[in-house]
Amino acid sequence: MNNTFLHLALNLLQLTCFFFFNRGTQMKLKLSSIAAVVALAATTLTANASVIGMADLTIGLLAIRNLDTGKFVLEDDVKIVGGTRTSKSSAFLNGVSANDSKSADAVGNADALGQCLGACGDAALLAAYGGNLVNNNATTHINLPQVPAVTYALGDSQILGSALQGGSAGLTRANGQISGPTNFANANGNLINEVSVEAVFTAVSTFNADFYAIYDSFMRTFIDAQHYGNNGKSSTSAGINFNLTVFDETDGVWLQLGTGQDGAWQPSGMNGSISTATANNGSAKKVENSGAVDSLDVVLKAGHSYQFTATQNSSVQMSSIPEPASLALVGLALTAVGFARRSKNAK
Repeated sequence: MNNTFLHLALNLLQLTCFFFFNRGTQMKLKLSSIAAVVALAATTLTANASVIGMADLTIGLLAIRNLDTGKFVLEDDVKIVGGTRTSKSSAFLNGVSANDSKSADAVGNADALGQCLGACGDAALLAAYGGNLVNNNATTHINLPQVPAVTYALGDSQILGSALQGGSAGLTRANGQISGPTNFANANGNLINEVSVEAVFTAVSTFNADFYAIYDSFMRTFIDAQHYGNNGKSSTSAGINFNLTVFDETDGVWLQLGTGQDGAWQPSGMNGSISTATANNGSAKKVENSGAVDSLDVVLKAGHSYQFTATQNSSVQMSSIPEPASLALVGLALTAVGFARRSKNAK
């Protein structure tokens, strides 16, 4: 505990001892004085105590490059014959869930409505996100808990354009903050957002190609060690994922775009996870990347049909249980109030 907590604990201990040893005396202490100390104790625990998890992944451009011409693949290079894409957003907070899903064809736009639960209308929180929590902008990153502390869970996703015809863009966001003891029970938030694309295309001519992406990724976990400490049971994790595969249906083989299963392309800056579990595992972690990456080179053959599959998601999970000393402080405060009321009623 910090010095403020220590002083509060000592004051409350003195009050409790006073009522225990002086119940039969004529000495008086106003209940309002204890109430003020109790309020201060509760405020100290809930006003700033926070656990946060942030996972943002924005792909500003995903496209196929024709390495023979040095240009991005357009309609003249491939023919799209079918497919679907889906955008999902979800939020979960203390037993309450919110979800949305939108689908489109292989070249349509899919934009699931952003989902937010909790203090989504808080002025300070809105300001931190630039005025709108669900504005399809996952490049505004939240590094620290909002103070005074708030509790919220936010999920959002969107996909636009086509990687097979000039380029696509997509984002997934999973953010959350939970605060206080929540009546000495668990507080938790869970977000899963996914964008997936499946398309069948046929190469018009044989050419050397690769996949190219420009991205911005951010993961952040933070636990307020002052309130959750070494003995608390709080935890938070954040993760992002991007996976792209291409299957040659004519030859029956996977194109080797990367080193993942089935030749999957999984750029390191667009994949990963971090976690924090009380101060024993570090009170804060952050991974932030941005830039341009490309896959291994492959050959797209004229007349061959290919199955293109890309998935992208962001997720966070959080739970908060303050360290026993913090809970004991509030318990001590309530004990003092109990003695005060008994003493008042006895008179």
